[in-house]
Amino acid sequence: MVTRSAHHVHTAYVDGIDTVFEMAEAAEKAGFLSLGFSEHSIQVVDPFYGLSPETALSYRQDVLEAREKYSGKLSIYLGMELDVFAAPLPFPIDYHLAAKHYLTHESEHIPVDGNFKDVERLARELGGWVPLCSRYFDEFADHIERCRPDIIAHFDLPAKWNEDGRHYDESDPKYLQAGFDALSRMAATGALLEVNTGAIARGYRSSPYPSLPFLKFWRSLGGRVILGSDCHDARCIVTGYELSETLMREAGYSCAVRLGVHDLFEEYLL
Repeated sequence: MVTRSAHHVHTAYVDGIDTVFEMAEAAEKAGFLSLGFSEHSIQVVDPFYGLSPETALSYRQDVLEAREKYSGKLSIYLGMELDVFAAPLPFPIDYHLAAKHYLTHESEHIPVDGNFKDVERLARELGGWVPLCSRYFDEFADHIERCRPDIIAHFDLPAKWNEDGRHYDESDPKYLQAGFDALSRMAATGALLEVNTGAIARGYRSSPYPSLPFLKFWRSLGGRVILGSDCHDARCIVTGYELSETLMREAGYSCAVRLGVHDLFEEYLL
């Protein structure tokens, strides 16, 4: 049976469409055991895509109120998604996801999942999509080693644009080796690797992040996985879950991790 838990959801505080309470209501109706909010944190670059110091406090208050409202019915956790450019938080959280959205080139911070024309231009300037991805993986590993998060979010995010291999060959040895090198460095931190269905829900991909070769390699390292929808719309809170759990089994996993009812993380059988 597909797990009923999500650790990676967004709200109308930044780029989601639902309130904290609407998301919690959807999770309860879907029979969830647990729900973790992970809004985009305050950041020093591109502040439009992060909480402000003021909205961060409101976000925290809403999550704590939802936790009390659903006590005994749904375990709710206060999380945060911290990008490379995240600013220090003014309060403690239960867990955090580390993400990398931006590549910096000639003083320009370009989100690799943002405007496609900007990403395409960056790929040309860096010598192609594989060099772009290789640099992304290496810098993401730097970020994970520095911040040592609980969860690594959407590992191969540039693949958002590469459905059906339209821009680069994901079996290219140089591409795979760059990803393997980054995963090897990340595994040493003990972080969970997220299997993320967000691009499926938003119509960009038919499969989750990370791709099967990366998932198999992570398994060979003894790394653990956690499934999340990266939900920006409460109607998509479990989109792609069944497919993703099938993929995890194909990668060799017999169990995965989710937010627990009583403990922060717990394992469950796939």
